[in-house]
Amino acid sequence: MLILSMVTFTFNCYITGSVLIDYLELGTLIDCLYFVIISLIFIRYAKEKPQYAYPVFVVPVIIFSLLFIKNTILTGNRIFYDLNIFVSVVIAMVIVCLKGVSLKYRLFIGVFLSVFSAYFITPKMDADLYLDNSSKVNIGALPIDKAHIKKDAGNEINKRDVLKSQNIIVFSFVGCKPCRELKNALINYSKLDSSLKKRLVFITNGRLSTFEDFKNYEQYAGVNCYYDSAGIMSDKYVPESSFPVLYLIKDNKNAMKYPGILFGKTNKNILYDIISKK
Repeated sequence: MLILSMVTFTFNCYITGSVLIDYLELGTLIDCLYFVIISLIFIRYAKEKPQYAYPVFVVPVIIFSLLFIKNTILTGNRIFYDLNIFVSVVIAMVIVCLKGVSLKYRLFIGVFLSVFSAYFITPKMDADLYLDNSSKVNIGALPIDKAHIKKDAGNEINKRDVLKSQNIIVFSFVGCKPCRELKNALINYSKLDSSLKKRLVFITNGRLSTFEDFKNYEQYAGVNCYYDSAGIMSDKYVPESSFPVLYLIKDNKNAMKYPGILFGKTNKNILYDIISKK
């Protein structure tokens, strides 16, 4: 039963991890509902068949708790998955600790808490965490001289013109759903702020996207879109491959780096506030 529990838990993590990249709320909901189910199984069979009930519940709780502790305390490596872990375990504990409540009502409470957490609580907490972890970086040494930069015509352009008057750079690649959502949010915002179009630069990583895909995909009227053929700039400034990433250049040397994965539609108002203040 211990092996089965670990296999089931691993399968849930695989599914959730895949979904979280593109659908933050849905991935969180899946995690929470998984813990609701194992909590109900534990409550139902803890006395009759403890050899089955305890592994099903205890193994995921211990693994998730240790992972949360490792990321937030030992390494300080805060990622958006941490809060999903925390919320899922808390909901499981709430269900187990309810006394004198039938399984049916515990299920209802668990589903309600899961939906509420996934769509109203966790995304906002994730955004605040990401903003807290935004970092100041030196952008004065942008490796633009070594990069091969193109526009939709296919010819290489004057590299220094890429960053001549712009101060918002978004690194992305074709096929990245969060990248697309971030771009759409910025484009929609530029309709309200005409000066934003002149400040924006979208740079597509050529190692992850073909030029043909770039030409078909990167068409935003009046907005500068460039193709980094060898991915030289992208690789330097998005080394962790956590696309999209937004850089807000403050002066010739410094910039603020913001992970863009949460800015698409969930927290676009936060994004607009950052841009308008800078």
